[in-house]
Amino acid sequence: MSRAAHARIVPLHSAPRTVAMTDKTSLLSLPDELLRAIVAGIDTPREQLHKVARVCRRLRSLAEEYLYESITLTSRYEQYELLLDAFQRRPRLRSFVKAPLMPISKISATIVTTLLQFPACTELSLMDFSQMTLDEIIGSSYLSRRVPKIQRLIIKADITKTYHETLPPSAWWCVLAAWPRLRDLELDIKGFWLASPGDGLGLSALRRLRLSAAMLPPHDAVFAETCPILDELSIGPIGTNSFTHHILSSGPSGLLCLAHPGKPVAIEQYIARYPQLKSIHIGPGFDPGLLLPLLAASQIEEMTFDRGSPAADDFLAGLLVGPQRMFNLRRVEVNHVIALARSGLYQKLVHDQSFILSGEIHTKAQAFRAEYRPQWPPGCTRAGLSRAVDLAEAAGVSLSGTAVSCINWDAEFDEQFERFLVMCALANDSLEALVAYYGEECAGDILIRHRPALAHLIVDAVRRRHGA
Repeated sequence: MSRAAHARIVPLHSAPRTVAMTDKTSLLSLPDELLRAIVAGIDTPREQLHKVARVCRRLRSLAEEYLYESITLTSRYEQYELLLDAFQRRPRLRSFVKAPLMPISKISATIVTTLLQFPACTELSLMDFSQMTLDEIIGSSYLSRRVPKIQRLIIKADITKTYHETLPPSAWWCVLAAWPRLRDLELDIKGFWLASPGDGLGLSALRRLRLSAAMLPPHDAVFAETCPILDELSIGPIGTNSFTHHILSSGPSGLLCLAHPGKPVAIEQYIARYPQLKSIHIGPGFDPGLLLPLLAASQIEEMTFDRGSPAADDFLAGLLVGPQRMFNLRRVEVNHVIALARSGLYQKLVHDQSFILSGEIHTKAQAFRAEYRPQWPPGCTRAGLSRAVDLAEAAGVSLSGTAVSCINWDAEFDEQFERFLVMCALANDSLEALVAYYGEECAGDILIRHRPALAHLIVDAVRRRHGA
């Protein structure tokens, strides 16, 4: 290299920054794969997807894939006409519909079967229906030709109207058994009795069943033959005791997840039937002394105890330490104690402020605290649950739930009550209630703690005034 050329070389760190960036990367410069991933992450609120769809044609095309994936329709017939008209004008939208949710009290089976023609539609949710309309849909021969692709069916309703029988209730199960890909079924039906599945009837592909409906006797079909490969079973409180007993006593032994409604059918009678259980959701009515050794011998990893469950302190401790400890346990959710917490407490205080601030505030605050304080069941205490939390942490088990949030309820109430009185003081331009409850010195500390920026402004103003 010549000496002249070498002299022209300037170190990069000392080179003048005269070149400006001219190439800018915008959102639309990204490939569709990345844009689709970004749009897929916009799940709540749904209005955000509508805004994205209005930006430009390219983003609209991507956003529509998720806007039409799960559609929820009202009972207004005009809405169905507009939707079907949109599908007629833009056939591309049909390929996005996967899970329509429809209240069918005012629609016909034709509308439902039209939506089921769409190639990606694998889920169907039917809500708030009349019995006659539901029978028309379930029994439709046209529907029967379209349902082989349906993998998830949800039927929820409170049927209070007069029943006009068009499809025998026992035929429901025959129709569903003809759906070869049905993996997830949820029946939540009030006001109408369904016939129990009969012998020789099998839902051969069903993996998940959530059942909250009254079933007519006889209950004679072996449930393990009706749902031979079922993994998850949830039984609601609506069914009769005999039907609940029938399902639990004859269910498939390979069940992995079980949700049990509780009394009067005690879960300890059936635990041994399901040696592969990994998760269990238990309601009230069990005997802790009988259940504990059965749980210790199980493979259960996750447990949930519902409101009213007799999950006493000794029982919870026994799950975590001692000779009957559950060595496979990884997560426990205890919801047997319930109380208003944090935002619920504050909103209730705001709602009742005229009552609380009237009269003697100490008396009203004590009455409010007593009314909403957690009610611990027999054998359950704050100290006992605190010990269970410590034992769970030492055992590597996650312990959570509404009961755990009640441990520090009194301290939470104190914090929310302070917040409430500070809000009232500023909103009403009066420190009377705050000072009456806490005294002047404590009231000042509370104002500084809850409104530090306001306190800082006041201190600065006072200093300036004194300095002047």
